[in-house]
Amino acid sequence: MISLAVAPFLTRLYSPENFAALALFMAIVSSVTPAISGRYDLAIVVAKGSRDRLMLMALAFWITVVLCVVLFVVLLLAFAPISKILGASKLEGWLLFTPTALFLTAIGSILRYYANSQKDYGLLSELSVIHA
Repeated sequence: MISLAVAPFLTRLYSPENFAALALFMAIVSSVTPAISGRYDLAIVVAKGSRDRLMLMALAFWITVVLCVVLFVVLLLAFAPISKILGASKLEGWLLFTPTALFLTAIGSILRYYANSQKDYGLLSELSVIHA
């Protein structure tokens, strides 16, 4: 509902090219997001003990950190060829923001699965509101 309420204002502020760049950025982020934590975030829900859940959460966090740092370094070193391959010349510097967006999305996912394993539905609803 928030997105629908804000949409008329955003269409007046930004051009269709800007929305296309946003769509490309979101496509890149949403394509890589499922794998960025090594999918260990899913294992948090089915872990037997609280210690196992915390260890899986830490593992997913560190895998996310390492992969985001590696991705950032690769983007920094090979920015021009990667943006040319992706056809992302309109993204300019926003492509360098991809690791940060991936990190935040993965952390949200890890916390969501941990809250689900703890049956903390209040935190889940707060995360959903923040995500919106």
